[in-house]
Amino acid sequence: MLLAGALFIGSAAAVWLAGIWLSDTTDALERRFGFGEAIGGLLILAITTNLPEIAITTGAAVSGDLG
Repeated sequence: MLLAGALFIGSAAAVWLAGIWLSDTTDALERRFGFGEAIGGLLILAITTNLPEIAITTGAAVSGDLG
């Protein structure tokens, strides 16, 4: 139980820090390329939050296990 709690807290901290990093990176790209805030949020954050699903689907397609 203690190990599960420690893993949960560690994972939650990693997700929190990754979210801050992703937001800061999005802001930097908006400034560098002149994106508006809405476009940066829509494109960059939407794509990056869907990367796990894209990776799973691609992996299933490559292995021929779509069904």
